Amino acid sequence: MFLPYVKEFFVKSDPTFSALLKLEILTHLIDEDNASMILKELQTYVRLPDPQLVQATIQAIGRCALNIPSLMDSCLKGLMALARSRKSGEVPSWWA
Repeated sequence: MFLPYVKEFFVKSDPTFSALLKLEILTHLIDEDNASMILKELQTYVRLPDPQLVQATIQAIGRCALNIPSLMDSCLKGLMALARSRKSGEVPSWWA
């Protein structure tokens, strides 16, 4: 029912509580057809200055991998690249 409106749940300049709720909704809306779009969107959130939102985004990526097993390798590689890049200060482009 909400799949046609998936972009409406992308975080823009939402307050943290709203952004966290949108992340939760996105993890429920992800499927094989929109996975690339949603994961690219989540990738942008790990660059935000709000540590609570960044943490929730990392958890959301994990939930996406659990919901769609075919994404597991890609999500794991992206999260590992993120962990390595935190040392160098740059954020990787996982799903480009």
